[in-house]
Amino acid sequence: MVAKASANTPENQLVVDALRQLIRRLNEATGLIVSAERNYSLNLLRWARERLHATPWQKVLPARSSTILRRETEHRLRKRQTGNQAAYGRLAIWYGQWTFDATLASPDLADRMVDLMLAFPAGEFFADRVFEVWCLNQVIESFRRIGAVTVEGPRLLWQRAGRSICTLRFEEYTFDVWFQKSLPSSSARWRYVHSGNALKGIPDITLIGEDSRYLVIDAKNRKSYGATRPEETYKMLGYLENFRGTFQQYPFWGALCFLSDDDLFTEVGTEGGNRLVLLGAHDNDPKVCALGGRMDTLLSEWLSLRRTEGLLASAPVPQIIM
Repeated sequence: MVAKASANTPENQLVVDALRQLIRRLNEATGLIVSAERNYSLNLLRWARERLHATPWQKVLPARSSTILRRETEHRLRKRQTGNQAAYGRLAIWYGQWTFDATLASPDLADRMVDLMLAFPAGEFFADRVFEVWCLNQVIESFRRIGAVTVEGPRLLWQRAGRSICTLRFEEYTFDVWFQKSLPSSSARWRYVHSGNALKGIPDITLIGEDSRYLVIDAKNRKSYGATRPEETYKMLGYLENFRGTFQQYPFWGALCFLSDDDLFTEVGTEGGNRLVLLGAHDNDPKVCALGGRMDTLLSEWLSLRRTEGLLASAPVPQIIM
């Protein structure tokens, strides 16, 4: 009997099966808004498709379930039968992490779960995004505490393309909570000379009421040691300057959220009702963190100025929770 060399080994079948799963998941994520994450996903999708149509993967056909293929691959690795122990060993480790289901984990897998959590990127970009999402959750929870109810959502972040994270209603007043939504470029005053394109503004969180009132919030994952933050404050006021048309009918309301251990709360205002509030979230002790209460107060006051169908709302002022 003469053995024939074949690429259709269990480990290669596992590679093809993993690529197919990856392509399916990336296809589901193509609705992401234009961002670095979306570009990376599209590049990865293109790479995976090219690999599937390249030699030798185009000739490999998975004949068993992924669970069996993974088990057979690990067995062949132990027997040193793969021909490339290092590469297929890394594949087996990656596949185990990628398909790990924490809901089915037993207590003895706690250390493994910790390792997977620590595998998330530890750079500033990831920490900044976590703080932004945390502030988004604080806003939604604040509205719920003061009596608003959910009409639609909340949606997952990757589902937000062209849609708000959620739609809420207080009494008869409906408003949307957006995450990283561009302010209307049609109202931008500043433009690039070489292209004529508008200078964009993308707050982290934007509230838009049915009466077209705005409240913009930026989350800054930075430690504040004083009562003022001039650099970030001027950036926030840049929204008012550049998009003055958007804030022409109603006063500009904004908030900046920082990390702070001294209960940061500073308010900046002008004649005409323009208002900017600096809030601090305690970065070590959630028991003394006052951001939630401060946010409740700010959002309650914003709702108290609501207009329904062009008239001042006759509904009672929402309760301010401290």
